[in-house]
Amino acid sequence: MGRESPNCGKAKLSAKSIEFEVLGMVANDYEASNTITADLSRGLGRHIAQSDVTKALLSLASKGWVQVYQYDDDTKKFQVLADPGEIGPGTWFKMTLEGLSAYENAGTT
Repeated sequence: MGRESPNCGKAKLSAKSIEFEVLGMVANDYEASNTITADLSRGLGRHIAQSDVTKALLSLASKGWVQVYQYDDDTKKFQVLADPGEIGPGTWFKMTLEGLSAYENAGTT
């Protein structure tokens, strides 16, 4: 979304900060958790654990801010996963409208 991370230069990110960063990573397109982790680590200039990204994604999904998808090779489309607990290989994530509202509001407070 073009906003500079408010976490640049901070030594340790809180779970809430990681959620905010992860939410921003899934704003414009479908993303896989390993891509989110690599891009976030690179963007922040520090290692972010895959497990922290997964926890953030599960939390965001439980809030309704991120939708969880599985890519279906047969139909060549993303299919919504009914159970976000099914996160695994081939799982993708994208921000919902509720997530967009929360992200925009968090950036103004």
